[in-house]
Amino acid sequence: MHAVTKEQLLAESDVLSIHVVLSERTRGLIGASELQSMKPTAILVNTSRGPILDEDALLDTLRQKRISTAAIDVYDTEPLPADHPLRSLPNALLTGHIGYVTDDLYRTFLQDSVENIAAFRAGTPVRLMASGRREPLLAVMCSQRNAALTAELPTLGSKADYPRSEPFRRSSAARRDTAPAQRREMDHYRAPPNHVVE
Repeated sequence: MHAVTKEQLLAESDVLSIHVVLSERTRGLIGASELQSMKPTAILVNTSRGPILDEDALLDTLRQKRISTAAIDVYDTEPLPADHPLRSLPNALLTGHIGYVTDDLYRTFLQDSVENIAAFRAGTPVRLMASGRREPLLAVMCSQRNAALTAELPTLGSKADYPRSEPFRRSSAARRDTAPAQRREMDHYRAPPNHVVE
């Protein structure tokens, strides 16, 4: 493995996946000239932030088929408008800012949340925000409010009482029942059948 210049990276990559934070330095990091220098067989993936990639330049590049495919999870405007031109391009694979979502991630996230609440209620908080403190920073800042809120929580069992998949199932069912508007919004992100990757 060896370091290469940005120009070499763009010119030689079969797949270019963007993983940087959005800042003044990275805004427009990939524009028309960068896209022009990529191989016609290249695949571009952006799961970072929309403005890192010049959307107009990407549209032009995809329309002219100067790269093979763009897999985009983030946009300048979110949710991506229903009439956005990216939606009609057969060489654009689009998702709705959900590139981080996996069953394992959500199971871990929800299990850790239950564990955090149970530990806090037991007086042995975990995952403290400030090292060296015996209680979470939130509890220090809002101790009276937290005590009142915590008293209203149902009694939680041990971590063993919450198998990894159960919180995920309960959470999924709750989202289906309580968020029809959010589901309709996410329908805008569903790609047409010709955009499915096998």
